[in-house]
Amino acid sequence: FAITDSAVNWLKVETLFDEYSGWIDSLHGGFRDWQEETQGITAGQTLICIREDGSLMTLFPGSELFGLADDLTVFTIGHQTYRLKGTQASLLTPQDSVTETALQFINAPYLRGGRTPAGTDCSGLVQTVFKVHGMALPRDASVQATRGTTVNFFSEAAWFRTLYIGSG
Repeated sequence: FAITDSAVNWLKVETLFDEYSGWIDSLHGGFRDWQEETQGITAGQTLICIREDGSLMTLFPGSELFGLADDLTVFTIGHQTYRLKGTQASLLTPQDSVTETALQFINAPYLRGGRTPAGTDCSGLVQTVFKVHGMALPRDASVQATRGTTVNFFSEAAWFRTLYIGSG
């Protein structure tokens, strides 16, 4: 992301993924060359990570990990090394379907601007679920609605056919 402003211990950033602006703790801004236009590996499911001091950190679906070791179990942010708890490397890949990924958000509370199972709004849910499956969508629902393929009838939608009519 690009840093566009700062105040006390906060940085205003614009993400490379969707050009959306927001504020983050300044501790998160100095870990790598944030101007670098690289893409990390996107977590397909919730990951539990262990910090060097033994404390736990949760990463949610849609989080991008950079600098992963070859075995995909260790990654570094600045001077801090994290290790995936147990054998979670397979969780970096998405569920089998967009629907299964979306189901990870069941019971997530509404949080304006949120994009995680800990709190999400409608457009954040859609954006994150499709990001996990390799499709970049804009952040706002009004713009998301202009993407995709128009169908004349509800039953023409591919996901509807798969869920309710069957694939055969």
